[in-house]
Amino acid sequence: MSKRNQNVTKKKTFLEKIWSRKELLSIITGGIAVAYPITNFIYDFIYKAKCEMFYNIPNKYFASNINGRMLYLACIIILILICIIPWYIKKNDEENKILTKWMILPAGITGLYLGVINVYNLDEIIKQTQKTTDFFTDFNICLLENANITAMVVVLLGIATPIGLAIADKINGIKRKWIQQTITLFFVLSFVLSFVLMVYGTIFKLNINIEDKTKYETVNLKEKEYVVISEYNDKLLVAPLEDVDEDGKYEFITSNYNFIDLGEGIYKYIDFGDTPTIK
Repeated sequence: MSKRNQNVTKKKTFLEKIWSRKELLSIITGGIAVAYPITNFIYDFIYKAKCEMFYNIPNKYFASNINGRMLYLACIIILILICIIPWYIKKNDEENKILTKWMILPAGITGLYLGVINVYNLDEIIKQTQKTTDFFTDFNICLLENANITAMVVVLLGIATPIGLAIADKINGIKRKWIQQTITLFFVLSFVLSFVLMVYGTIFKLNINIEDKTKYETVNLKEKEYVVISEYNDKLLVAPLEDVDEDGKYEFITSNYNFIDLGEGIYKYIDFGDTPTIK
């Protein structure tokens, strides 16, 4: 049998394996369709409860959905699967030498995307661990003071992860043990650190932390400053915004919240840099 026939046979066998699992794929698709509205309801319920607890405003004025977070999670899962593709192809399609030879190029491009995403993940991790302990505070300050170097290292680690998977067999073929072990250690560390950043960054992004929110819209109306808390029935729920207190925090006077028409007043988007004080 010629190589061409062998390749055709392998391709058909692979497709047959996929088709043989059509019932499982149908179950997974149906499960996702059922789980999505339930997950969205639970997420919205938790979000409303946290908003009411933080702002001291009835939860009926708040609403959210999980669409953005689910899209982000889906992109992360797809990116992880793409990272595995070079390793999978080399393991299952060794006869296609041209494809396996050039697999390092898409692996590097995928790794670049992985590294960039992990830079944003690291930024999210820094924000949410900044005030937890003195160790994290000092460590985060060190990372921020060397932001360019930190970002470059994270991107390089991301690039190295799928490339390491793509050339794993070549690394194993290196005769000098110490060189092989050094290169293997580098790629393993790259994989572990990239994986940790990806997992923890994703968890922090998917988590609901109203208390950590520092960016708000403000509106100047009749020479008085308000902060936009939420939108409800084509109205904006606003609260008076007062000057900073003794600790340097802005004060939201949510005990005097009100509703204004959309587009009324002059708007600004401000990062207060710290969690506001609710009064």
